[in-house]
Amino acid sequence: MLRLRVEKMVCGHCVKAITEAIQAADSQAQVNVRLDDKIVEVSSTKGEDDVIAIIRNAGYSAELINESFA
Repeated sequence: MLRLRVEKMVCGHCVKAITEAIQAADSQAQVNVRLDDKIVEVSSTKGEDDVIAIIRNAGYSAELINESFA
């Protein structure tokens, strides 16, 4: 599962746009959004770079959250 921070995600429309973009590229993708934290969790057959590009093409920037330091 990829965990991404999407800073400019501020409303339900943003959530819908990002979710629909990911699911249009991978109909089997599972998308969980935590709007208050600006976090998008994605389980997809697409790779990290592809998912980030999909979000970028939807008009948002995303960065991978690296939690390996914990």
